[in-house]
Amino acid sequence: MEKPRNGGESKSHNSTPAHYKTIVLSLNLVSPRTELLARALKADLEVIRSKPPYLLLLARVLFLIKPKRTDQVIIQLPTGPLLFAMSVVKLLHLTKRLVADVHTGFLSAFELSKHGLLNGPFRGFLKYADLIIIHNETNWNLLPKNVTQKTVVLYDPFYTINKNLALADASVNSLERLVRFAVFPASWHPDEPILSLIDAWSRFVTQITLVITGRSKPDIIAKISSQGFATRVILTGQLASETYFRLVAGSEFVVVATTSEYDAQASSYEALAFSKPIVATDTRAIRLTIGDAAAYFDISKPESLAAAVDNVVNNHTEYEAKSRSRSIQIEKETRDGIEKYLLL
Repeated sequence: MEKPRNGGESKSHNSTPAHYKTIVLSLNLVSPRTELLARALKADLEVIRSKPPYLLLLARVLFLIKPKRTDQVIIQLPTGPLLFAMSVVKLLHLTKRLVADVHTGFLSAFELSKHGLLNGPFRGFLKYADLIIIHNETNWNLLPKNVTQKTVVLYDPFYTINKNLALADASVNSLERLVRFAVFPASWHPDEPILSLIDAWSRFVTQITLVITGRSKPDIIAKISSQGFATRVILTGQLASETYFRLVAGSEFVVVATTSEYDAQASSYEALAFSKPIVATDTRAIRLTIGDAAAYFDISKPESLAAAVDNVVNNHTEYEAKSRSRSIQIEKETRDGIEKYLLL
């Protein structure tokens, strides 16, 4: 998963009709899901810039929202201070409807961590949201009990990815010299078992090269270099969106790996967008989201990775069909959810 992307100027996605205006709002960084959601709603995507301790955040949010006379503001969470600022906006009646798109990290981050300190104290402000969106069924267990009645599950609207461009150019990417490769779209977050995956791949997977994308962490790179076990593994660094999706389109399958039981990973949806077979860690959120479109492995048992890869390679057509079928199903559920809950 190419994450996160830097925010910039506001973007318009063929704005909704004048009588009903929606803004999708994020703080500093824009997740791929947020971009897809704005595109699905044909809404403006706005990025507020502010740094801790966020003393100017409320003023900047008010300056943005007040003249726009919005009917609905959808905010990307994390981070908590944005929820506080938009709660004030709602209490001042400057927007009719506040929707919180709650990423797993907002609910599950350890309280003494950086993310915990930025989110934990603000979770109580969810009561001011008119609607709360969670990303998969496992997130129900993380929600404060007093807001569950106004919460819905909405998958990533992956169908808004521009697949035509990526598919047209999939054969001309810089890795075309690789006859067979899989892609692991990494965010390089702590829940991704990157070192364990590289170790298992180098030892047990012999027929396919693993391409890991995303902005790598220096400490992990240092460990890889010192231990010298990265065989048949390529690190690309951060890629432009078009280059990244061309890589996904040209891959044999997509690897989805996390130790979190609550995060289905954006790369799951990106794989479904291109009807790619998936090799995934066996976690609750991933299994509930993509079902039998993946061959699963246990990261604590390196041999199981090789077995999952062999399963996909030997039954590639079958897994493509499963991915396509699950893609159609999730797309329908997501379109229906957006129409029911967000296009009022």
